[in-house]
Amino acid sequence: MERRKYKRFPVIRDFSETVEITFSLPQQPSHLNKVPGIVLNLSAGGMALLTFISIPVGSDISFKLSLPNTKNAFLLKGKVVRVENHENTYLAGIKFEEIDEEVKKLLIKMGEDYENCEIRLSFNIADGCYKECSYYPLCNKKIKIK
Repeated sequence: MERRKYKRFPVIRDFSETVEITFSLPQQPSHLNKVPGIVLNLSAGGMALLTFISIPVGSDISFKLSLPNTKNAFLLKGKVVRVENHENTYLAGIKFEEIDEEVKKLLIKMGEDYENCEIRLSFNIADGCYKECSYYPLCNKKIKIK
C-alpha cells in the first residue's frame, strides 16, 4: 500500500545533472556542508537523492533544482528522513519542509501525468502520449511523440 501523499516520478532518465546540496548536521546547525547529489526521483513531498557521502538522518538540506520545463531554478528545503548505504554510495530519502506553492503544483501535475502514462502503457494504449504532458521533457519512452 502506497503511504506517500504525492506521486513520485523518475528524473534520472534524461536529467542526470548533479545538484549541490547544502546541509547542516542536527548537532551543528550553524555549520554548513556542501556535497554533490543526483536526484533519482521527485514528488511534491520529497525525493530520493544519490550521494557519495552519508548525510546523517535529521540533517536539514537545501538546494536549487532546475527542470527542463521550468524557466528558473527553484529552491527546495527539506530534512533527511532515511539513508541507505549501497556500496560506497548512499540513497537519502528527503522530506520537503519548504516548497513554493507553484513548484508544488507543478510537481503534483508531473507525478499525476507520469502515473497516467504508466497506466495507459499497462493497457497497451499506444496513442496516449501528448506533448502538453508536464512530464514530457523528462520522458524517454519509445512511444514518445517527437
